[in-house]
Amino acid sequence: MIQTTKTVTETQTLAAQLAAEYPNHKLWLLYGNLGAGKTTMIKGLASALGLPENQVKSPTFIFLADYGPLVH
Repeated sequence: MIQTTKTVTETQTLAAQLAAEYPNHKLWLLYGNLGAGKTTMIKGLASALGLPENQVKSPTFIFLADYGPLVH
Protein backbone atom coordinates (compact mmCIF):
# COMPACT_ATOMS: atom_id res chain seq x y z
CA MET A 1 0.00 0.00 0.00
CA ILE A 2 1.28 3.46 -0.85
CA GLN A 3 -0.26 6.41 0.99
CA THR A 4 0.79 10.02 0.64
CA THR A 5 0.35 12.55 3.43
CA LYS A 6 1.36 16.19 3.47
CA THR A 7 1.46 17.10 7.17
CA VAL A 8 2.52 15.59 10.49
CA THR A 9 -1.14 15.52 11.56
CA GLU A 10 -2.18 13.66 8.38
CA THR A 11 0.61 11.12 8.87
CA GLN A 12 -0.25 10.47 12.51
CA THR A 13 -3.98 10.29 11.69
CA LEU A 14 -3.25 7.74 8.96
CA ALA A 15 -1.22 5.69 11.45
CA ALA A 16 -4.09 5.71 13.96
CA GLN A 17 -6.56 4.71 11.22
CA LEU A 18 -4.36 1.82 10.11
CA ALA A 19 -3.88 0.67 13.70
CA ALA A 20 -7.67 0.63 14.16
CA GLU A 21 -8.30 -1.08 10.80
CA TYR A 22 -5.64 -3.77 11.30
CA PRO A 23 -5.51 -4.38 15.07
CA ASN A 24 -3.99 -7.86 14.74
CA HIS A 25 -1.05 -6.85 12.57
CA LYS A 26 2.16 -7.34 14.52
CA LEU A 27 4.69 -6.23 11.90
CA TRP A 28 4.66 -3.00 9.91
CA LEU A 29 7.45 -2.30 7.45
CA LEU A 30 8.09 1.34 6.67
CA TYR A 31 10.47 2.33 3.92
CA GLY A 32 11.67 5.78 3.01
CA ASN A 33 14.55 8.19 2.86
CA LEU A 34 15.82 10.06 5.89
CA GLY A 35 13.15 12.61 6.78
CA ALA A 36 10.36 10.77 4.93
CA GLY A 37 8.16 10.60 8.04
CA LYS A 38 8.72 7.05 9.28
CA THR A 39 9.19 8.12 12.90
CA THR A 40 6.19 10.45 12.61
CA MET A 41 4.17 7.42 11.49
CA ILE A 42 5.44 5.42 14.48
CA LYS A 43 4.47 8.30 16.79
CA GLY A 44 0.93 8.05 15.41
CA LEU A 45 0.92 4.29 16.02
CA ALA A 46 2.25 4.82 19.54
CA SER A 47 -0.51 7.32 20.26
CA ALA A 48 -3.13 4.90 18.91
CA LEU A 49 -1.74 2.24 21.29
CA GLY A 50 -2.03 4.63 24.23
CA LEU A 51 1.70 5.30 24.50
CA PRO A 52 3.07 8.81 24.91
CA GLU A 53 4.27 9.85 21.46
CA ASN A 54 6.96 12.10 22.98
CA GLN A 55 8.64 8.89 24.19
CA VAL A 56 9.25 7.78 20.57
CA LYS A 57 12.65 8.77 19.21
CA SER A 58 14.16 8.12 15.80
CA PRO A 59 16.20 4.89 15.84
CA THR A 60 18.65 6.28 13.23
CA PHE A 61 21.63 5.73 15.51
CA ILE A 62 20.34 2.74 17.47
CA PHE A 63 19.30 -0.71 16.34
CA LEU A 64 16.03 -1.02 18.19
CA ALA A 65 13.77 1.04 20.42
CA ASP A 66 11.40 -0.97 22.64
CA TYR A 67 8.30 0.85 23.89
CA GLY A 68 6.54 -2.19 25.38
CA PRO A 69 3.79 -3.12 22.93
CA LEU A 70 5.60 -1.21 20.15
CA VAL A 71 9.13 -1.87 18.89
CA HIS A 72 10.65 0.68 16.52
